[in-house]
Amino acid sequence: MHYVVDAALTEPPPATTTTEVPPVTTPPPVTVPTPPSNRFAIVRTKGTRASIAVTSRLPGPGRLAVTATTRIKGRTVAYGTVSATVRAGTRTSTLKPTAKARRALRAVSRATVALRLTFTPAGGTAATRSVTVKVTGGKKG
Repeated sequence: MHYVVDAALTEPPPATTTTEVPPVTTPPPVTVPTPPSNRFAIVRTKGTRASIAVTSRLPGPGRLAVTATTRIKGRTVAYGTVSATVRAGTRTSTLKPTAKARRALRAVSRATVALRLTFTPAGGTAATRSVTVKVTGGKKG
């Protein structure tokens, strides 16, 4: 069997117009800034009859608040407070007793004072550390 193929010349199909699609660009990854460190250390405490000195090492700029309380003869007495804007590094804060604390300390030979240090870094969350220090009172014996 023989087949006959009629080969007629046909025109190519008309060219289709293509629109250029811009390349897909992905946005840069979103980077969430890490909060500043609030880890600090209490290096040294020293208590005398007239004042308490507490030295702390701070990781960056922020605010440092120190509050001190003591219990004398069953009553809680505010010893003193101090607050300051600080830079990174080592910082010594000195607390002087309030008039009420001085009056209460006269009645005892020694007292244990509880210190609460709160460091709030600039743009961060606060962290608190506690320590106790012994101070001498006014009573002999």
